[in-house]
Amino acid sequence: MRVETLIEQGIHLTTLPDQDGKIISPLEYCQLISQLAEESPSIALSISMHLYTIWGLQYLMNEEQKQKYFEKVKKENLLFSSLNEPGLYFVTEQRFNKEEYPIVADKSSNGFIVNGIKKYVSLEPYVRYLPLYCLVQGYQGPGLGIALIIVDKQAPGVTVHSDWTTISMKDTYSNTISLDGVKVEPDQVICNPGEALEKTELLGYLFRLSISSVYYGIAKKAVDIVTENSKNKKVPHTNSKLGSFPGVQFSLSEMLILQETAYSQIRFLCELLNEYLNVGASFSNNTRLNASSLITKEYVTKSAEEIVNKAMKIAGVGSLYEENILSGLYQDVKAGRFHPPQTDVILEILAKQRLGIISLRSRWL
Repeated sequence: MRVETLIEQGIHLTTLPDQDGKIISPLEYCQLISQLAEESPSIALSISMHLYTIWGLQYLMNEEQKQKYFEKVKKENLLFSSLNEPGLYFVTEQRFNKEEYPIVADKSSNGFIVNGIKKYVSLEPYVRYLPLYCLVQGYQGPGLGIALIIVDKQAPGVTVHSDWTTISMKDTYSNTISLDGVKVEPDQVICNPGEALEKTELLGYLFRLSISSVYYGIAKKAVDIVTENSKNKKVPHTNSKLGSFPGVQFSLSEMLILQETAYSQIRFLCELLNEYLNVGASFSNNTRLNASSLITKEYVTKSAEEIVNKAMKIAGVGSLYEENILSGLYQDVKAGRFHPPQTDVILEILAKQRLGIISLRSRWL
């Protein structure tokens, strides 16, 4: 699968309204991304970062911004990166260390001057626009002073560092981008300082749906491979097919249970997202949806890894060879547990939310 082919097919426009103003449903989106992931997890993950971002930004941009940016996506096939992770779990204003925030903005006579580092820019060679959380220096209002802006990758002061050398999801080309005195005009500001974290909670939910969809696709591919292999592979020194052995049947059953329960959890998340999106532009914090999105991401990525491990156990030593599809899935599925928020943070958020002791509302809480 090639990115160019997806663009030729118009996949990069999937989460924008069609000619009738209709937008894809969360479940339809999940099905699309998981199908792409069955063919190429890296490309599916990368394009999903663009797709969920332009989906969520539609609820934040004014009409002029939508016209400016989305017309570029439609007519020039320009792509967006996903937002940088704010990483502000349980951080109060008193404990917020401004010196360590990775991207900062200084007010200028007309806009901002931005400096900092944005890591993990999925599909970087194809991306043009960089939505960023940035800390506005000298902000005195309520909240942490985080703004949401969009930077053009071709703007003066933007530098790409080709440093993506991982063994997992290596074809996402998630390079680092540095910003050195980059000028941001007023029409590039999506959310003003102090309001960005609360207003962008939808992007967090769509991010988790995207991650879940990719790793569900990996899991489904592994189940399909093992099913076909078990039906057709003859075990040496016997006249029996691999699938006739109880041990194989038990492992495959465990895989099916994990796959079906993962899909059920995704469907539930999609139902909640549908309800949330139907509210309109005046979104508010949704405790049930937040918990479901965290649980879904955690359960699906964990289940996908277990499914691939069981698939390799059934397939045997041949699955360790580079040319074997399962070996590629094994490498890519390992990235699932590293997408933010990771397990320890998810568990703490869920417990604190249940106990009513969450101290700060943010995109990820």
